[in-house]
This record gives sequence, structure tokens and C-alpha cells, in this order.
Amino acid sequence: MSPLIPAIASADYQLLPKFTHKFKWSMPMTNAANQINQSSILFPKMPREYPLVGYAPALLGDPISFLDSIGRLGNSHFEFSLFGKPMFVATSKDQFNECLLVKSKDFGFPDLYKNMATVIGNGITATPDGPYWKKKRLLLQPRFGQRSIESFLKHFVTIAKSNALKIKSNQATPMSVHQLAMDSALKSLFSCLFSKTFDQPNVFEDFRDISAIVGKRFWMPNFIMTSKLSPSGRRLSKHISMLDDLAYSVIDERIANKEEAPEDFLSFLLNSKEPGTENALTHEQIRDELINFIFAGYETTACLLSWALILLSRHQDYLSLARAEALRIGELNSFADFEQCKMIKAILSETLRLYPPVWVMIRQAMVDSEICGTKVKKGSNVLLSPYLLQRQESAWTNANEFNPSRFLTDGTHKAGAYYPFGHGPRHCLGNHFAMSEAIAFVFYIVRDFDIDPVAKLPAPQALITLQPPMDTKIHFHALS
Repeated sequence: MSPLIPAIASADYQLLPKFTHKFKWSMPMTNAANQINQSSILFPKMPREYPLVGYAPALLGDPISFLDSIGRLGNSHFEFSLFGKPMFVATSKDQFNECLLVKSKDFGFPDLYKNMATVIGNGITATPDGPYWKKKRLLLQPRFGQRSIESFLKHFVTIAKSNALKIKSNQATPMSVHQLAMDSALKSLFSCLFSKTFDQPNVFEDFRDISAIVGKRFWMPNFIMTSKLSPSGRRLSKHISMLDDLAYSVIDERIANKEEAPEDFLSFLLNSKEPGTENALTHEQIRDELINFIFAGYETTACLLSWALILLSRHQDYLSLARAEALRIGELNSFADFEQCKMIKAILSETLRLYPPVWVMIRQAMVDSEICGTKVKKGSNVLLSPYLLQRQESAWTNANEFNPSRFLTDGTHKAGAYYPFGHGPRHCLGNHFAMSEAIAFVFYIVRDFDIDPVAKLPAPQALITLQPPMDTKIHFHALS
């Protein structure tokens, strides 16, 4: 047995980053890679491939460096083994489009994602492809159209204004930007999903810890995801019980007071029928959808908010343009006011290009198939990284530069090379929800505060989402 296996089961790969520092990177053993190696571009040696875990230490040790190295191959694909399974890395927009849209039936919901059901249950994001998933998506999709988004706007504005008050009362010292963003995102979700706010610090701390644990275990076999051998595994088990208590308590409270129930997402679920039947959703099904939407919309949105403020702090010209727009609009009182925030939306779109919260998506070959002419065997996983694609010079002019203006002029960005919310049948249901929430968050901060530049752009941490370090701090100053 590989000496790594006990460490995996008991320590959640905590040893792997240190372990992989003993090795250096190289490119995959493909003709394209060999040609590049011979052309004086230096690619260090490939880390050792281990039985069962394959190149997992490389991917888990420093995934962003791994992706940056793959990116040097241009549009060539990359293949490696992860826990004994072949992994095909799509690196071009044509490969993305073929896998996610054109051949979406060939490349479906992966076994790897079933790990997530252990934590979030069998809601929409953890339901495999098939007729039941399609019916469930048709049931939920109207709740995230324009009409429903308009009903959420008042919640976004209320939370955004409370953020401004919090910042103003703490402006004497720098604040953790990601903590501010995570607290804001979670409050917005609680408010929109079931019209409640939770001020208990432990609720927010529990959600942050769940995210960190699941992020470390995401790539691992299911038996490791559910393992209680380590302290973090035992904490995860307690957190899952907390999620159950939270969800079932709001469901029971709503049923007891249903005559006074607001028109929120929880009421929608309680009044819905199980897809394809006339049966009401069970409490367990409602619990799963609530928890699914919290996890799908919490950390992803928080990452967008954090990176947007970090980038604005370092690009004061765009901060000034966003402030001028916010001062001109004055208040966000309607959907039309949100629609006027074109510069702020462009800033957020560019932030999503450079730092897509969902930095990686996985699909699994359901049949023997091909991606742009390359054979992919049934059962193989396909890794698609928006982070990798959206920084390619072949798809974007000055790809690594922060330039929101590219989103203000039609045709300045390459169609098909922008996937922050996924693509195809499983594209994100909550993309308009997230963007509207983010517009409100940024609007009231840039309108009311100046932001000191963050001295050094922090290195992103690639867990479940692409997040800045928690100790990245920003100093706000209230404008007179």
C-alpha cells in the first residue's frame, strides 16, 4: 500500500502540500509538451505518480500552479490519473463547448460530485442527470427569473446597507475582506430563502468550517469524505447535524405559522409538488434544496465580492468610475436602478473572468466518446477550469490584466471563452441572483467609502471555490 493512503484517511491531505514541495512540476507526457520542453521553455520534472492516488498530490498540493502550467500548452489537452481514474483536462473553448453543450449527454454528472450529497443532500446540484433532474430544474428555474429576482432586491439592498453601517463602525482598523463578504452573502441567502437572519457567530463559523473541510476532501473517494477518523471529520459530522437542525427548525416554524408566511423560497417549496407527481415535497426534500442553494450561492458569491473589492482597491481608476456611477444613481430602489449599474456590473464580470469562484467543473464520460477529436473512454473524468480558459491570451487581449472596460463594448471579449456560471443544461440557476446581490454590495461600499490599496495581490486559494486568504484585509474610510 502506498504510504500516502493512511495520511489521506486520517489527515485530510494536510501533509500533501508539504510533501509535494519535494517535487517539481513538468508538463504531461504528450507530443505538444515534449516539443515545448525542447524549445528552451523550462518545465520542471513531474511529481511521482502513486498507486491509487495517481497525481492527486500534485493537484491538491498547488492546483493553481498546476493549471497555470497546463495553460502553457495552449489548446492542447492534458491527461493524468486521479485515484486510478483517467482525467482529461479541457483547455480550449471548443473543448468546453463540446463537453458542456454539444455532447452534454455524453459527458454527465460525475461520481465525484456524489461526495457532496453526503453534506448537502440530494438537492438540485447533487442530483444526477436524468428525467427526475430535468423535472426538478423546471420546477425551480422560475424562482430565479427576472420577476423573482425583483422580489429579492429589497433583501440585497437591506443587507448591503447594513454592511455599510458595520464598516463605518469599524473603519478605524482594516477588516478581513473575505469575512465581510461571507457574512454578507450568508445573510442575503438566509433573508431570501426563508426571511430570517441569524446573528449567532457560531452559525457563520460552522459554515466557514464546513467549506474548508469539504474543500480539502472534495477530490477524495467517498469513504474519505465521510470518514470520522480525523478531528475535521468529526467536526464535519457535527456540522451536518447543525444543518439538519437549522433547516428543519425553519420548516417547522413556517408550517406552524403558514397563514403569516412571506412569499420566499421556503414558501415556494412548501407549496410545490414533487416533480412528476401530485405529492407535496417531503421535509427531507425541502431541507436538501435549502441547503443546496445555501452552499451553491454562499461561498461562490462571497468570493466574487471579496475579489471585486481587492481588485478595486488596486485599481483606483475603476473605483472612481464605480463611485461616480453610484453617486449618479443615488439609491437602488428598483430593478431599473440595478440595470443602470453598467460599470459596476462590468467590474464584477471582469472579476469573475480573472477569479471565477467555481474554478473547476467536472464531467464524466457516460459512454465512449470524443472531445474535439480526442478519444475519451467511458468512466473517465473531464476537468474543465474556467480559471484556465479565461486567462488564455488566445481568447482574451491582455488576458491577465484587470480591464472591466472590455465588458462595456460588445465584441471586445471572445464568445465561448467565458464560463464563470458554467454552460449547457447544468449552467448555474442563480447567476442573476448572484450578480444582483453583488451589485448592491459593491454599490453602497463604493458610494460611501474610499478604499486603501491592498499592498500585494493575494494568491488565490483553490478549495471548493477560488478564495482569497482570510487574513487579506482592507481599510475603508467613510466619505464625507
